[in-house]
Amino acid sequence: MSDRVEALSTTQRAIGRLTLRSHQEMPTFYVRVRARVDALVQGLAERRERTGTRVTLNDAVIRAVVVCLESHPNLNATVVPGGEEVTLHGEVRVGVVTATERGLMIPSIPASGTTSVGAISSHVSQMRALIAAGTLKGAYLAPPTFTVSNLGMFGVEEFTAIIPGKGVAVLALGVASEQPVVDQGSIVIGTVMTMTLTVDHRWVNGVDAARFLGDMKRILEVPPLDFWE
Repeated sequence: MSDRVEALSTTQRAIGRLTLRSHQEMPTFYVRVRARVDALVQGLAERRERTGTRVTLNDAVIRAVVVCLESHPNLNATVVPGGEEVTLHGEVRVGVVTATERGLMIPSIPASGTTSVGAISSHVSQMRALIAAGTLKGAYLAPPTFTVSNLGMFGVEEFTAIIPGKGVAVLALGVASEQPVVDQGSIVIGTVMTMTLTVDHRWVNGVDAARFLGDMKRILEVPPLDFWE
């Protein structure tokens, strides 16, 4: 088979410009935690049995992100051109990194602390349907204020993501898999997922990042009663 040259698509060129600028201009660092998500996985199964509708682990993580951003508003921010100011956003728009035939896209899901996990799941399903039809529009095209990237469905254990666009943070999700864990002095099998947070060190410090991930871990390991509403 002979070599061939292919041009980047418009989407690929746009994502390339965003990630290259981010990689070159942002002093980023990475914070990583492992969360035992047995209770979350069980809650998803129980909700599916109760309602007859399917909510994914990714939908649940987005819900947890929205809740945590209410307590960590400095991560719900974008950098103003010039890099010396940031905009703290009153609205949360979670960017969902999505692979398409034309390249990566990052549509955003508008949400608040009262947005149910079911509503988030519906948004994600509608967003994917619009992308497949080539008719993505409306609020989904608004610039994200925080981004989630998930490669867990491909069996990837963990990875670090590049902050896209003007945001100050991106959360990378690995696969939720059964692993040996220590529980009250005994080794048992638990479902564990690794989360890696990339942040812009100009605005977010290590303590901010650690506290955000700590809250994410607590919510995902022991989802509160109102988490499924």
